[in-house]
Amino acid sequence: MLGQAPGLQIMVPAAADDAYHLLKWSLLESRNPTVFLSHALLLDEKMEVDLASPMLPVGQARVRREGRDVSVIASSITVPRALAAADVLDREHGVSVEVVDLRSIVPLDRATVLQSVARTGRAVIADECYRSFGVAAEIAAILAEDGLASLKAPVRRVSVPDVPIPYSPPLEAELTVTAEKIVAAVLHVLGR
Repeated sequence: MLGQAPGLQIMVPAAADDAYHLLKWSLLESRNPTVFLSHALLLDEKMEVDLASPMLPVGQARVRREGRDVSVIASSITVPRALAAADVLDREHGVSVEVVDLRSIVPLDRATVLQSVARTGRAVIADECYRSFGVAAEIAAILAEDGLASLKAPVRRVSVPDVPIPYSPPLEAELTVTAEKIVAAVLHVLGR
């Protein structure tokens, strides 16, 4: 919803170091209105952050894990879940997964996404937005328009179904994007 407001920048960090640098940039350097979305489940994450280290430029995605068989494009809470799925796929299925952390939705690093998919030939997009009209749908459209020749299999989205989120925790858990669902999607695009 916020991504459809022209001129609005949207930061979606998945790790403490990016959260620090992107928030600092948003507060001190951004010349445009910026929304900083920090997922509640990531707030307890602890890691050493070098406060003086340079950060990646805003709008540049980070390849968190290199791989050769399939690209998983993720943001925010789905990045650690994609990394967990990549570990399972490597250990149990011998599948090499490249994990791309978007870091920001607007601006969106189309080039890194397209380069990753050109290397692997397959794409799974993990996103906590609803399936329709969300970030995953936009990235799938980018791949269809500009990366179709690189694809060896149809793009697969792992996202929240287009239904209201239930109040019941067990029912809500059924809708959540999980590492297990990402594993299943990767195996599907590999024809397994």
